[in-house]
Amino acid sequence: MQDCAARLGRAIEEVLAGPEPEPEPPAPRILVVEDDQASRVALVALFARRGWAVSFAGTVAEGLAMLRPPPDCVLLDLMLPDGGGEAILAAARAGGLTTRVVVTTGLEDPDRLDAVARLGPDSMLPKPVALEALWRACGDPS
Repeated sequence: MQDCAARLGRAIEEVLAGPEPEPEPPAPRILVVEDDQASRVALVALFARRGWAVSFAGTVAEGLAMLRPPPDCVLLDLMLPDGGGEAILAAARAGGLTTRVVVTTGLEDPDRLDAVARLGPDSMLPKPVALEALWRACGDPS
């Protein structure tokens, strides 16, 4: 019994004397701003499954409130119940945030789309969005 305890003690000492394990890098953080509940739930689940820390908002007001601390990426719908999602994009850019902003929209109004593009999103993707294009646009590390 003493021999077993001695071997266990030596094994523990070897582990403790070894190098510290590398800490896990923090999960990338994404804010999903989407008012359609089914789409929002699906997007949250898809990103969480790929290792993202996901928060979500269904309105412009909620999205604006969640820009601090800045997420790594904002996935932004333009047509929200309390206004245009471009208000969130404008606030992110005016606030100097380096957050990647990916706009997803079913809009076909070229004037509004041009105005959104001038605000400087990192990507604009038409709905329905192809998942591979979404992962690339968001800088998915997976």
